[in-house]
Amino acid sequence: MTVRAVPSQNQKLLICFRGKSCPWDASIPISKRLRDEMKDYDPRNLYAWDPKAYMNQPQFRVLYRHFDETSVDALTGYRMLQADGYKVMMKPHIRDEFKDDNIKLVVSPAECTDANTSVIDCDIGETLKKKIDAQIEAACEADSTLEDRIESEGIVFFFN
Repeated sequence: MTVRAVPSQNQKLLICFRGKSCPWDASIPISKRLRDEMKDYDPRNLYAWDPKAYMNQPQFRVLYRHFDETSVDALTGYRMLQADGYKVMMKPHIRDEFKDDNIKLVVSPAECTDANTSVIDCDIGETLKKKIDAQIEAACEADSTLEDRIESEGIVFFFN
């Protein structure tokens, strides 16, 4: 769903598993075996179940509930959520809910949510990504050890 280059995030990843959930909460699987197993799941993530392992409205509610409880700009009360263009988030009544809760929804264009760049302006995404990729390639050509470092650490060390 996302790549994080900076530690200590307050937003959790949502992982949608294949399976049935309770009708009132997609974060609770119907299966008792799965409910018991959840105590061993990584607490840094949110979990939801769907028969096709897809984020539909009930699974989105799990993510939205967490985001609503854990995010706020103390000065303005305004928040921004950058997301891929999931169909459930694009429905007018959901977009209205974002507006009502003072959340600016910014949708990432396709192919712009990788480790190199995650931009919020679809007009510059492709151009910016190409420029960043070119800079990384040039740095790797100048220092061949960078390829192994990028493979093991990602690109965050470029910014330290």
